[in-house]
Amino acid sequence: LLREIYPAARELFLVRDCRDMIASMVAYNARKGFADFGRNAAESDREWLDDLHRAVGALRDAWRERGSSQLLVRYEDLVRAPETTLPPLLAALDLDSAPATVASMIAAAAPDAPELRGHGTAASPAVSIGRWRHDLSPDLIAAVASRFDDLLQEFGYLESSHAD
Repeated sequence: LLREIYPAARELFLVRDCRDMIASMVAYNARKGFADFGRNAAESDREWLDDLHRAVGALRDAWRERGSSQLLVRYEDLVRAPETTLPPLLAALDLDSAPATVASMIAAAAPDAPELRGHGTAASPAVSIGRWRHDLSPDLIAAVASRFDDLLQEFGYLESSHAD
Protein backbone atom coordinates (compact mmCIF):
# COMPACT_ATOMS: atom_id res chain seq x y z
CA LEU A 1 0.00 0.00 0.00
CA LEU A 2 2.79 2.44 0.85
CA ARG A 3 4.43 1.82 -2.53
CA GLU A 4 1.14 2.73 -4.21
CA ILE A 5 0.81 5.92 -2.18
CA TYR A 6 4.50 6.80 -2.53
CA PRO A 7 5.68 5.33 -5.84
CA ALA A 8 9.10 7.01 -5.57
CA ALA A 9 9.73 5.55 -2.11
CA ARG A 10 12.83 3.47 -1.58
CA GLU A 11 13.18 0.56 0.77
CA LEU A 12 16.25 -0.49 2.64
CA PHE A 13 16.68 -4.21 3.30
CA LEU A 14 19.01 -4.83 6.22
CA VAL A 15 20.13 -8.44 6.60
CA ARG A 16 22.35 -10.24 9.05
CA ASP A 17 23.94 -13.66 9.01
CA CYS A 18 21.04 -15.84 10.21
CA ARG A 19 23.39 -17.88 12.36
CA ASP A 20 24.50 -14.81 14.31
CA MET A 21 20.94 -13.50 14.44
CA ILE A 22 19.82 -16.75 16.10
CA ALA A 23 22.81 -16.74 18.46
CA SER A 24 21.84 -13.21 19.54
CA MET A 25 18.22 -14.24 20.05
CA VAL A 26 19.26 -17.23 22.16
CA ALA A 27 21.60 -15.05 24.25
CA TYR A 28 18.94 -12.37 24.72
CA ASN A 29 16.37 -14.94 25.83
CA ALA A 30 18.86 -16.46 28.28
CA ARG A 31 19.73 -13.03 29.70
CA LYS A 32 16.09 -12.01 30.11
CA GLY A 33 15.05 -15.40 31.49
CA PHE A 34 12.16 -15.96 29.09
CA ALA A 35 11.62 -16.97 25.50
CA ASP A 36 11.03 -14.19 22.98
CA PHE A 37 11.46 -13.74 19.22
CA GLY A 38 8.77 -16.33 18.64
CA ARG A 39 10.55 -19.05 20.62
CA ASN A 40 7.78 -18.97 23.22
CA ALA A 41 5.19 -19.91 20.58
CA ALA A 42 7.20 -22.81 19.15
CA GLU A 43 7.14 -26.27 20.67
CA SER A 44 10.68 -27.12 19.53
CA ASP A 45 13.83 -25.55 18.14
CA ARG A 46 12.97 -27.07 14.76
CA GLU A 47 9.56 -25.38 14.72
CA TRP A 48 11.14 -22.11 15.85
CA LEU A 49 13.76 -22.31 13.07
CA ASP A 50 11.01 -23.01 10.54
CA ASP A 51 9.14 -19.88 11.73
CA LEU A 52 12.30 -17.77 11.54
CA HIS A 53 13.07 -19.16 8.09
CA ARG A 54 9.61 -18.11 6.88
CA ALA A 55 10.14 -14.59 8.25
CA VAL A 56 13.60 -14.16 6.70
CA GLY A 57 12.29 -15.79 3.52
CA ALA A 58 9.53 -13.17 3.37
CA LEU A 59 12.20 -10.46 3.62
CA ARG A 60 14.12 -12.14 0.79
CA ASP A 61 10.96 -12.37 -1.31
CA ALA A 62 10.18 -8.68 -0.74
CA TRP A 63 13.76 -7.78 -1.67
CA ARG A 64 13.51 -9.82 -4.90
CA GLU A 65 10.11 -8.35 -5.75
CA ARG A 66 11.28 -4.73 -5.56
CA GLY A 67 13.57 -5.04 -8.56
CA SER A 68 15.58 -1.91 -9.32
CA SER A 69 14.40 -0.06 -6.19
CA GLN A 70 16.01 -2.59 -3.91
CA LEU A 71 18.71 -1.69 -1.47
CA LEU A 72 20.32 -4.56 0.40
CA VAL A 73 22.74 -3.82 3.23
CA ARG A 74 24.51 -6.39 5.30
CA TYR A 75 24.83 -5.73 9.03
CA GLU A 76 28.42 -6.96 8.90
CA ASP A 77 29.36 -4.33 6.30
CA LEU A 78 27.84 -1.57 8.43
CA VAL A 79 29.74 -2.78 11.50
CA ARG A 80 33.08 -3.41 9.82
CA ALA A 81 33.19 -0.45 7.43
CA PRO A 82 30.50 2.14 8.16
CA GLU A 83 32.58 4.93 6.57
CA THR A 84 32.44 3.21 3.19
CA THR A 85 29.06 1.47 3.52
CA LEU A 86 26.97 4.50 4.54
CA PRO A 87 27.77 7.10 1.83
CA PRO A 88 26.50 5.10 -1.17
CA LEU A 89 23.53 3.91 0.86
CA LEU A 90 22.58 7.45 1.87
CA ALA A 91 23.08 8.71 -1.68
CA ALA A 92 20.83 5.96 -3.06
CA LEU A 93 18.17 7.09 -0.60
CA ASP A 94 18.64 10.74 -1.66
CA LEU A 95 19.84 11.60 1.84
CA ASP A 96 22.80 13.71 2.93
CA SER A 97 25.92 11.61 2.49
CA ALA A 98 28.46 14.28 3.41
CA PRO A 99 31.41 13.11 5.54
CA ALA A 100 30.18 15.14 8.53
CA THR A 101 26.76 13.47 8.34
CA VAL A 102 28.33 10.01 8.11
CA ALA A 103 30.63 10.79 11.04
CA SER A 104 27.63 11.93 13.12
CA MET A 105 25.74 8.75 12.31
CA ILE A 106 28.69 6.58 13.26
CA ALA A 107 29.13 8.44 16.55
CA ALA A 108 25.41 8.10 17.37
CA ALA A 109 25.58 4.35 16.80
CA ALA A 110 28.65 3.79 18.98
CA PRO A 111 28.30 0.71 21.20
CA ASP A 112 28.50 2.90 24.31
CA ALA A 113 25.68 5.24 23.18
CA PRO A 114 23.20 5.65 26.07
CA GLU A 115 20.26 4.81 23.79
CA LEU A 116 21.75 1.40 23.04
CA ARG A 117 22.70 0.37 26.59
CA GLY A 118 21.19 -2.93 27.62
CA HIS A 119 20.24 -3.96 24.10
CA GLY A 120 23.29 -5.85 22.92
CA THR A 121 24.15 -9.42 23.80
CA ALA A 122 27.84 -9.24 22.84
CA ALA A 123 30.68 -7.04 24.06
CA SER A 124 30.53 -5.05 20.81
CA PRO A 125 28.89 -5.25 17.39
CA ALA A 126 32.18 -6.45 15.90
CA VAL A 127 32.32 -9.31 18.42
CA SER A 128 28.78 -10.31 17.45
CA ILE A 129 29.97 -11.21 13.95
CA GLY A 130 30.71 -14.93 13.76
CA ARG A 131 29.51 -15.51 17.31
CA TRP A 132 27.44 -18.50 16.17
CA ARG A 133 30.64 -20.57 16.01
CA HIS A 134 31.11 -20.48 19.78
CA ASP A 135 27.67 -19.49 21.12
CA LEU A 136 25.45 -22.13 19.50
CA SER A 137 25.51 -25.81 20.40
CA PRO A 138 26.78 -28.19 17.70
CA ASP A 139 23.23 -29.52 17.26
CA LEU A 140 21.78 -26.03 16.80
CA ILE A 141 24.61 -25.09 14.40
CA ALA A 142 23.74 -28.12 12.28
CA ALA A 143 20.01 -27.40 12.42
CA VAL A 144 20.49 -23.74 11.46
CA ALA A 145 22.87 -24.65 8.64
CA SER A 146 20.43 -27.19 7.29
CA ARG A 147 17.42 -24.88 7.51
CA PHE A 148 19.01 -21.58 6.41
CA ASP A 149 21.54 -22.57 3.73
CA ASP A 150 19.35 -21.19 0.95
CA LEU A 151 19.05 -17.77 2.60
CA LEU A 152 22.69 -17.69 3.68
CA GLN A 153 23.66 -18.41 0.08
CA GLU A 154 21.31 -15.81 -1.40
CA PHE A 155 22.44 -13.03 0.93
CA GLY A 156 26.11 -13.89 0.32
CA TYR A 157 27.05 -15.42 3.65
CA LEU A 158 28.24 -18.85 2.60
CA GLU A 159 31.07 -17.45 0.46
CA SER A 160 32.23 -15.15 3.25
CA SER A 161 31.46 -17.37 6.24
CA HIS A 162 35.10 -18.46 6.52
CA ALA A 163 36.20 -14.83 6.89
CA ASP A 164 33.50 -13.88 9.41
